[in-house]
Amino acid sequence: MQSLDDFCSKIKEYKLQKESIEIISYTTKFEKFVNDVCFNKTFSNIKIFPRMYWSHPEDGKIIGFGSVGEYASSEFEYNKLDNFISSIQKSILSNIENHEMIKILGGIAFNQLDAEAKSSDEWQKFPNTYFFLPKIIISTIDNEIFITLNLKLDLIRSSSVKEEFDRLLVKITSHFVKLGNNNIELSHILVNNQNSTQSFDQWKENISKIKILIENSSLEKLVLANSKILQLSKSINIGNCLDYLLKNYSEAYIFALEIEESNIFISATPELLVHKSNGKLISDAIAGSRPRGIGYDEDLKLENDLLLSKKDRKEHKFVVEQIIKKLTDAGLQKIKTNEPYVVKLKNIQHLKAEINADCDKSLPELIQILHPTAAVGGVPSEQALHNIIILENMDRGWYASPVGWITCEDSGKFVVAIRSALVKDLKVVLYAGAGIVSDSDADAEWKEIGVKFEPMMKALGVGNVNPQ
Repeated sequence: MQSLDDFCSKIKEYKLQKESIEIISYTTKFEKFVNDVCFNKTFSNIKIFPRMYWSHPEDGKIIGFGSVGEYASSEFEYNKLDNFISSIQKSILSNIENHEMIKILGGIAFNQLDAEAKSSDEWQKFPNTYFFLPKIIISTIDNEIFITLNLKLDLIRSSSVKEEFDRLLVKITSHFVKLGNNNIELSHILVNNQNSTQSFDQWKENISKIKILIENSSLEKLVLANSKILQLSKSINIGNCLDYLLKNYSEAYIFALEIEESNIFISATPELLVHKSNGKLISDAIAGSRPRGIGYDEDLKLENDLLLSKKDRKEHKFVVEQIIKKLTDAGLQKIKTNEPYVVKLKNIQHLKAEINADCDKSLPELIQILHPTAAVGGVPSEQALHNIIILENMDRGWYASPVGWITCEDSGKFVVAIRSALVKDLKVVLYAGAGIVSDSDADAEWKEIGVKFEPMMKALGVGNVNPQ
């Protein structure tokens, strides 16, 4: 890692040689300890947009602010995203040997069937496809904090590059120092009004329709989602929300994406769509659920009930088989999976299996290949998606969509954005879904989505609201 002085000298050399450098990227280590609460408050307090937060035990934390390069589109075409990433890789000069610290953040909307479909009012600020290279990236690796600053070279004089980097570093690090109070503050927000996209009666009617489709067509599974819309008495504190999720769902993939101010999408999802690194791929198959038990014995009983459930094993098998088929059809080699096991979150447990494969595809192409899985769409995929649009009577937007990060070296992670909420000023839209198969029970599935609403409701400070 070059010092700032040495790096600035290198920049001058490149400019003299008239190299095609457009972005200069400087990474440095922040020497002071910063705990999780302080880190989350830093994200909450720095109002530079777009911005994104990411946390997972395997990845540490990543927060990005501002943009020095964006790719937005009304439809997702993996080759265009590949080209965007390649153009950044070719135009960037960094003080570190590889570009793994330089991450492009973003995602795509759930519905990729109809690029001409208009977004609902809730999702107007979220394009169908959106990725950005942040101006500021703060990341943690093995309990160390690194700050990466990306600047457009044509916007600053070469003589003032060092001054600009120094100014930004002082501005960012001062946020860590100023925060002071690192205690978690729990919010309790009154809800002035609430309603759901589907009432319980509509839910039961839709499940009956799905079962008829399963009986009389090639449809085998459909994931039916519902949304809960809340009007709040005061604004959400995003820092407090992240604190709660990190304390109670630290094993989940936690992210928050705010492309424009006052339009923030938050998720604490257990589901990995794809992780690509060193020519290897991992994808999670998650389906079936039970609530957590009160005490060890009840929890174990529910776990065993889930493992032995024919209905849940069938639902999970659909997900595994569809992922394997998609990868096989795409020509991937050495595809392997394991027997399903139970993964436990604070309030719910699921069946899970991992699919591994050798991979010679780009990460954007893998997103196109895999999304949506049967865990959020259905089987067969296209038939399920058409019926989802008809039955749900809502715009999923980015709910259940791929969201994540990718490096210029084409490694990265994308998750499935379930257990999520869209926050727009005083309005919150919560999302949850359940997989419907031939022997699904409407009452049980309704209770299941109630359990799935709970984590985000509590994180947002509205946990006193009936989750149904």
